Amino acid sequence: MNGDPEELIGTFGLISLVLLAVLAVVVPLQANRSDSPQLQLLARWLRWLFFATFFAFGLSYFGISERPYWIHWLTGVALWFLLETGFSWLAIRALSYSDHPLFPVFRENHDGDEWPAENRHIAIRDALRNLGFQRFGALKCMIMEGVYLRVSVYRDPSCLFNVQLYFVPSPTGSVHLAYAIDSKAADGSRLITDNLGIPFGGYYPNNWLLERRPLVTSLKRLLSIHQKRMVQSGREWVPMGENLLESMNAQQHELERYNFERGFLVPGSMREEAGKISKEGRYRIWKEKWLMDYFGRASAA
Repeated sequence: MNGDPEELIGTFGLISLVLLAVLAVVVPLQANRSDSPQLQLLARWLRWLFFATFFAFGLSYFGISERPYWIHWLTGVALWFLLETGFSWLAIRALSYSDHPLFPVFRENHDGDEWPAENRHIAIRDALRNLGFQRFGALKCMIMEGVYLRVSVYRDPSCLFNVQLYFVPSPTGSVHLAYAIDSKAADGSRLITDNLGIPFGGYYPNNWLLERRPLVTSLKRLLSIHQKRMVQSGREWVPMGENLLESMNAQQHELERYNFERGFLVPGSMREEAGKISKEGRYRIWKEKWLMDYFGRASAA
């Protein structure tokens, strides 16, 4: 190496490319194994950086462009953003025109598949029992043909909040576990703290006080956040209702009605031509998905 700037840049680019290639393979594998949202977020950034570095190195190495390396790299960053945005928009459009329900109807789960037979999930069930929580019920709903979302609900000893455990199926065949903690106030408002990593994009009723923490994987930590919010709100909390199935489906119906009123959903007579989700709604889903994928944040409105 003679110190020539172009040669130094080329060497640095090659080293960066190899390092990012290794990380872009290893980190996603570990993220899937551990079901860690932090590692999944890191994996997405690594994939983006690898593409930009590969794009810049390829243009420079093969002499396709004589512009500075940093311009090639920034172009690669922008190109990946456009490609991923285009793919997301196609997926959201497909969802809008599909027969998959946006607000599915739950039914009681008597099929014996409430809990996946995995040690990490069984440990959560045992931890809830040790904390004094009692099983309140199990529900499921079909989100697409042959694919079910399962929900197991536990209630704290004071009956002031429910812990809903969502077993979310993934395309790889594994099951992702997420939590939602729900309390009801005397004035009719609801306090919800969850770590769901699925973008919703729609609107929540004004009396739904939702805080989403997709990067918080510890149930104890999420419970602590929820209980702190209960105290800080200054509201009077009342015992949760007894009819779980009726309550869950009523919430789904309320969400659907509210999002229709706010323009997130398209009127039924126009859905064959325009799909279920309005243009504004599709943008909101894309924005929330991007924020969750790369910053672990969700916008609730």
